[in-house]
Amino acid sequence: MKKRKYFASFASGMQSIIQDILEKQIPDIEIHQLFDGAVLFETEKTYDRLNMYCFNNIFSVITFISEKSNKDIESFIQHIVNSKLHDEIISSNTKKFNTFRVIISSENQLVSIDNKLKSKLEKLIISQSGLRLNKSNSDAEFWILYRTEGFFYFLKRLSKHTAYDKILNKGELHPEIAFLMNWFAEADKNDILLDPFCGNGSIPIKRALHFPTKQIIAFDIDNAMINIVKKKILAKKSLANMQNILIKQVDIKNLDKELSNESIDKIVTDPPWGLYDNVKMEIDKFYFLVLSKMEKALKYNGIIVLLIGRNVDIEKILKNIPNLCLIQNYKVLVSGKKANIVKIKKCLE
Repeated sequence: MKKRKYFASFASGMQSIIQDILEKQIPDIEIHQLFDGAVLFETEKTYDRLNMYCFNNIFSVITFISEKSNKDIESFIQHIVNSKLHDEIISSNTKKFNTFRVIISSENQLVSIDNKLKSKLEKLIISQSGLRLNKSNSDAEFWILYRTEGFFYFLKRLSKHTAYDKILNKGELHPEIAFLMNWFAEADKNDILLDPFCGNGSIPIKRALHFPTKQIIAFDIDNAMINIVKKKILAKKSLANMQNILIKQVDIKNLDKELSNESIDKIVTDPPWGLYDNVKMEIDKFYFLVLSKMEKALKYNGIIVLLIGRNVDIEKILKNIPNLCLIQNYKVLVSGKKANIVKIKKCLE
């Protein structure tokens, strides 16, 4: 079977986690390029069998070249028009699509080009795919993309555009970040998982949907958030009848009153990034409190994965908490904000 090339984007700083996921989930994978925030790979799997929940977008690759050939975006498009790429464009079409538009992006910014040249590219796609041009409401998108690493790509978008600003609540964690955090925690079917700051429920819901788990415990100080998570669980048919999900209003200060010592295998959570209003303490003192409570609840060799702001000096805080060891610390971008994803393990002193 012929292998297919895919280009996918993901949250900046997560490339090590992405590589681990791809190599474990796709046995025949060939990773050709792995950049900060993007990967080009090849596999026999069709798009509907990839099941990659860690990406923002996935594209099929029609062609790509290096800028070493002294080309700019317009020269690259002229190259496409001249070479025609008949088989590649045809194979990228499906019965689901009737209309298309062309998107041109350079270094993550949309750009405009000569209208006559763009028209030539659009006519090429029309003649070879049978699609109709619709610039405002299209089924398919063909992308001309340039990245700072020095590559030009001609792509067709496979994933649907997700308007997170319309479907997610304020401050809600994007689903692909929640998936990556759960994977980073080395998810195991025998885990008892805790998210003590569950908020809108992104982390526990992703865990329940994609990772077999013995029990999932979701706590939050805000009862309104707890009600939101409960409604989300009930709204998903695959989760509505699950008996192993506990959702409860609990303040982190009272964690030791709710959980037995050394009862939790994994803690995956996105705590507040600023001042913690309910206890009126500075951020470092707050994280010392949080991690001390977590340490008591966590089993030995248990794992904590936190998404934290860059203003948190996690190494300094952990020096004062016996048994907790920093394993990995990745600088990432989440919704354009600088953050860190850290993995901590409970070890013997």
